[in-house]
Amino acid sequence: MPGGAGGGGASSSDSSDIDGSDSDDDSDSSDDEDSDSEGGVAAGAAQGAVAVGDVLAYKLLEVGADMCPRVSPWRQGRVAAWDAGARSLVLRPHPNPRIHPLAAELEALRKRMAAELGDGADPRGAGGL
Repeated sequence: MPGGAGGGGASSSDSSDIDGSDSDDDSDSSDDEDSDSEGGVAAGAAQGAVAVGDVLAYKLLEVGADMCPRVSPWRQGRVAAWDAGARSLVLRPHPNPRIHPLAAELEALRKRMAAELGDGADPRGAGGL
């Protein structure tokens, strides 16, 4: 949507960003470089004002169990603090801060281990804590 609002960081249309619709002059040059290298997803994708309480989507570069780098799946974080001068922000987990982002992977591993044991026992042991 070429005439859309400039505040949407999840835009998949590169043509509207390149045309410069509703975006700042100083961010246009960096957007062109970043969007070309990542297929439309820029490293500094938060454009315009970021307010405390906003929800952002992000990915991390992680080291897997095999010691190889990998890109995490999409995660969400709520902005807890924003420093415009340093262009840095602090994210808190969203939507539920008590659930770790890797909890689903841990549960899948536990189910697979239980299936390999064959008896369906809890792989954490008899105590179950």
